[in-house]
Amino acid sequence: HLGTEQLQRALRDWKRDGLVVFENVIAHATIDAMKEDTDRFIDDPGRLPIALDVDGEMREMSEFTSEELRSRSRLKFYALVQFSKAARELSLHPVVTSFLKSIFEDRPSPMSSLTFVRGSQQPPHADYAYVFRQKHLPMMAASWIPLEDICPEAGPLAYYPGTHRVEDFGLYDFPGEGVYTPSGSEAAVSGFTQWLDRKLKDGGYERKLFMPKKGDVLIWHAALVHEGVPIEDETATRW
Repeated sequence: HLGTEQLQRALRDWKRDGLVVFENVIAHATIDAMKEDTDRFIDDPGRLPIALDVDGEMREMSEFTSEELRSRSRLKFYALVQFSKAARELSLHPVVTSFLKSIFEDRPSPMSSLTFVRGSQQPPHADYAYVFRQKHLPMMAASWIPLEDICPEAGPLAYYPGTHRVEDFGLYDFPGEGVYTPSGSEAAVSGFTQWLDRKLKDGGYERKLFMPKKGDVLIWHAALVHEGVPIEDETATRW
């Protein structure tokens, strides 16, 4: 899966930047199967209990017709690993799992999945603050697998190397209320975003764009700050 030298380079990148990129390691046939599964789900939206984020609102896929789903510019699918064999194969790809096993010193397991059609345009954030069911923060990471070549007009993913390191970035001592409250306070999320923005500016952290090709995979630390940059071309997808 990963040779000794490849793993050593990846571990150095992980420690320094909080992420690692493996290029052209995902079989295109598996990626194509994932896209085909997604198309089937959209063609028959009442078939499975799939949850969606539609224009920022959580809904069940069965509430929409296929035509309505295809007309939406903002679709985000939750937990397709429960319904798609190809999605599970991507989430448990040997390169991903063997690297995470080296990091965690334990067997990794997928806890959730998100599938995007277009760029999220989400402001800078760190995943640990939103995925709040885990008990051991150092034992969480994310893998990001493009299902197509990503163009700069599609609102690509951006990240801030080094923001996972407590010795550099400091502790996440956000002074406001919790990012997620029982009421899902938008004010709390906004306050956290502004607080992160100040930390990024004060620390002079560089923003890097992730412009992957189909077949690449990015793995990042749960505390790494990242975002979805603005979409310049509304017709461009970012699967």
